[in-house]
Amino acid sequence: MGVNPQDVRGSRTGVFIGVSDSESDEFWTTDPSKVNGYGLTGCCRAMFPNRISYTFDFSGPSYAIDTACSSSMFALQQAVNAMRTGQCDAAIVGGVNLCLKPTCSLQFHRLNMLSPSGMCKAFDASGM
Repeated sequence: MGVNPQDVRGSRTGVFIGVSDSESDEFWTTDPSKVNGYGLTGCCRAMFPNRISYTFDFSGPSYAIDTACSSSMFALQQAVNAMRTGQCDAAIVGGVNLCLKPTCSLQFHRLNMLSPSGMCKAFDASGM
């Protein structure tokens, strides 16, 4: 099931992507001989929603949202608000947090920002 991408092409669909961290640019630009310019458009956080909008020719709002740990939830809120106010008829909402280096998680751990079990319990009664 799902939605046929051809059916929504050119529609008033908004794209809202919550993005807290992405170390993908460092991964793709480690070897200067392989830098081709596409890493900029493919890895820049601001471009994440815009690539989706461009690919499907969407005419609704399209932006990345960075509010740290609440980025995806805030993206959902912005999508609902955009539909309620008539900025778009439908919305695609997503979230990404890509930590490729262990030092990123280690810093969160050292600041006691992660659960002691190392598990995310956002919707659990025992969540932090």
